[in-house]
Amino acid sequence: CMRKISLCSLGCLVALMLAAQQGHVHRYGGSPQHLYPGPSGGPHSRLARPGMQGNADLLKAPGFMVLDSLTESRWNENSSIWVPDYRAYYDFNPYGWITSFRDQEWDESAGGWVDRDLEEYEYNGNGELLLYTDFTRDETGGGWYSSWKQEFGYQGKRMTGSTEYQRDHPGDEFYPVWRVEFLYDEADRVTGTREYIHAANWVETWRTEYVYDTGGRLVTFFEYDDSGSEPAGWEFAWKEEYTYDAAGHLILGEGSEWDAENDRWMNSDREEYTVSSNGDIESYLELDRDDATGAWVNSWKGEYEYDTEVPYDRLYLPWFFRDDLPRFFNHRMLEYYAYTYQGGIWRNYYRGAWHFTSTGATGADLAGKVGVRIYPNPVSGSLFLEAEGWQPYRVEIFDLTGRKVLTSGLEGEGRLDLTGLPAGIYCCTVTGTGGKVLVSEKILVSGGD
Repeated sequence: CMRKISLCSLGCLVALMLAAQQGHVHRYGGSPQHLYPGPSGGPHSRLARPGMQGNADLLKAPGFMVLDSLTESRWNENSSIWVPDYRAYYDFNPYGWITSFRDQEWDESAGGWVDRDLEEYEYNGNGELLLYTDFTRDETGGGWYSSWKQEFGYQGKRMTGSTEYQRDHPGDEFYPVWRVEFLYDEADRVTGTREYIHAANWVETWRTEYVYDTGGRLVTFFEYDDSGSEPAGWEFAWKEEYTYDAAGHLILGEGSEWDAENDRWMNSDREEYTVSSNGDIESYLELDRDDATGAWVNSWKGEYEYDTEVPYDRLYLPWFFRDDLPRFFNHRMLEYYAYTYQGGIWRNYYRGAWHFTSTGATGADLAGKVGVRIYPNPVSGSLFLEAEGWQPYRVEIFDLTGRKVLTSGLEGEGRLDLTGLPAGIYCCTVTGTGGKVLVSEKILVSGGD
């Protein structure tokens, strides 16, 4: 995200608002530039299609894929290997609305996973988000307790605003801390917000404004601070501008801070995007302004891989945005890689993988697969594997005659190169410690990349 946006709560609030309007599942999230730009021209909901809203058997229908988890590993410069770092899990109700999210961090000293966050979401009968609750670990009792919550109000199909509450210890009363009101135009687009903090009373401290082009795409976003003058005046604080290619893909985002002393905008952040002909973002590049020379310098870049056999409209995703979700995409996400620019070269930083579960799967379909994920299937090129608990395991590939054609020892997340295998059906067997078979299933190899 742009630096300023990523540090404020506005983006998450707008994502929540649009989620409630659009069925809680869309391809963007976070701040507004992630909600509007892209091939579809706006938030895209799995639940907005005719005949799907309110279908309690939605996740039993075959042919769709639900995001199950996200795993990340970090590059260890000293040992030059990938080490476990982060993982997250998502739960959906039968309507396809996410009901909980939890994530964990890898504790190197303890050699295990440590809980980081737990969130739960509640809806009304119309599928509108009513309550978002965040839980914190009770250091004394060890269990979870609700430490923060956000309540939402509606008028017709529009979310009118939300109020945040928090408490410091289990058993304490919740107290209000933040409130947001949303403004709309005749096309039901968000045109701005009014934001308040609570002391003895509610005090307005922040305003935002959204500007669209004739095609309905967000082109400029403004933030305003209360100058503190009497009577209260509002001053520019931050601006973001977005540029699109002829196909409507976001290709450039620029952020600027307001220099009140010199009465001008100071361009400080820049993001450049590369989009494939399929409409998937392939890479993005973040640049910072060098204060001394005024030149743009490399800071960060990300690269994404997709399964182009599974289109976006077959995916069920959470409505909220996590940092490594691409800005926009049209197919199932597989992996991403992040790099930092240091000493004049790009260096590995972290990598991650998204894991999906097919809808309509039976207990027999899932038997024997607990603890290990193998994807994609059919496969062309690289086969990806991920084992829970970051345990070491051995992968063996057999052809239909029972001949072993490939073997490899892996740990945690791994990738197996199958480009040398002729097209056909093979058996992939994964064994863990002591030779225990963790999973054995047929895979269809369709040839090299």
